[in-house]
Amino acid sequence: MLSAYDIGRQFSPEVGFLVLCCRVYLKTTGIDTLRTYVAEQHIDWRHVLKLARYHSLRPIIHNVVSAGVPGVGEKFADRLRDQSMQVAKENLARLKEVTRINNAFCEKGITIVPYKGLLLSYLLHGDYASRESSDIDMLILPKDFLAASQILATLGYKSAEQYNHDFEGYLVHTDRELKFRREIDNKRIIKLELQWRPHHKLMGIPISSEQLFVTLRKIEVPGGTTNTLSLENELLTLISHHGVAEIWRKLKLVFDLACFIEKYRDDIDWIEFEKKLIDSKLKLFTIAGVNMAEEIFGVKSSMFVNERAGVSNNVVADVLNFPLLSTEKTNLRHLSRHLELIDGLRERILFLKRYATLWLMPNMQDIGWVRLPKRLFPLYFLIRRFRFLRTIGSGK
Repeated sequence: MLSAYDIGRQFSPEVGFLVLCCRVYLKTTGIDTLRTYVAEQHIDWRHVLKLARYHSLRPIIHNVVSAGVPGVGEKFADRLRDQSMQVAKENLARLKEVTRINNAFCEKGITIVPYKGLLLSYLLHGDYASRESSDIDMLILPKDFLAASQILATLGYKSAEQYNHDFEGYLVHTDRELKFRREIDNKRIIKLELQWRPHHKLMGIPISSEQLFVTLRKIEVPGGTTNTLSLENELLTLISHHGVAEIWRKLKLVFDLACFIEKYRDDIDWIEFEKKLIDSKLKLFTIAGVNMAEEIFGVKSSMFVNERAGVSNNVVADVLNFPLLSTEKTNLRHLSRHLELIDGLRERILFLKRYATLWLMPNMQDIGWVRLPKRLFPLYFLIRRFRFLRTIGSGK
């Protein structure tokens, strides 16, 4: 486990403080160590609050600080408490929506699975307030997209993205999700991502909704029950989302993995799970994650224990540095990190081919930007190239 003092010297005392708070929460470090660190460091509490927000760890930091840490800035503690309460309030509003949506889909006989976000908070912490989330993630089968979008419309949700309804079949075939939004009281917005694939085709991960739906289980939620993924599939999607799509770029993402390992250490057959990770082409992404869970938070895992040397040094630096690594697909550092963690040369070449295809094939933004009849669909290939060059030219 890395020394918090070394982290403070190499990166900043403030990120060292965040790491120690997470370790105290996980019980891999005692609170007295945190108190000593605070007493010995010159900490900018405004920057701590900024980092806690960027890394989406405010409720966790508040949980630890509220136990009593002398030297913590009073204004910081008050603002952290207020913001954590706001997180809990927003999560409660999302939870009510999850129940409402789940009930509506049950009435129509369509399977929908809330996952990540609120459900992950409950799985890891036993409540819906300890993990920050910004939206609701719902997984469906591809064949149910049209019916699902119609149900959401009856519940007051509107598409947050412009797209041409004449090309819904193309959307389902080429993409993985459509974003929706609903305005509730006091002009608050509930954001929802309706997903029919757990990953974008770009990632090349051979896991489908159909596979995940084979082993669904039910859990109790306020207002009823809901489907959720099996424990192993929850961890599989956590690794594929946090590790592949996000490249472990936030402390929150590594912290999720550390919490999962600690809580369910005795509930998963890790040898069989390793085989599933290899089959899913997630080996190096997983090694990077478990390395950081141990080096940053002190949580050990038996996964790939003999194959970890030298994999995640760059990724560790990315997660502890500020500002955070961008996930924009035009960001070359993100692309470089992704290539670094792909299993083998062949898979890296295939990824680059998919990456090139991503910029050549029209997407729903292109199709929504200019509305053409179906017979003129080939023109979208020209529109795609024009919009791509426009994006590169603007530096976005």
